[in-house]
Amino acid sequence: RPKEIELNVHPNPFNSSCKISVETYDYASLPTTIAIYDIMGNVVYQPPIPLRRDLSPLIRGTDRSVSDGQGVIIWTPDKSVPSGIYFIKAITPDRLSIMERIVYIR
Repeated sequence: RPKEIELNVHPNPFNSSCKISVETYDYASLPTTIAIYDIMGNVVYQPPIPLRRDLSPLIRGTDRSVSDGQGVIIWTPDKSVPSGIYFIKAITPDRLSIMERIVYIR
């Protein structure tokens, strides 16, 4: 398979938290960097630990843990983050990247 990366955010728009799932079709390319940016390009959130292969990923739509090259993050913005448009960017070790737009409504 060609090396691909997929980024999903649910729900979008959201008002309290959103689930960000990252899936790669090359297991070794599980993203090590994920960041959420505001419309001005400032980082508003970055998970404290980069996603790695040894995390317990989730099968899409379930709560079961498996090792299928997928990682999940729950983002709950704190009170200092205003409503607006944000961008999630994921980058794999081999420099594949993907960006997704999300909308936060308080």
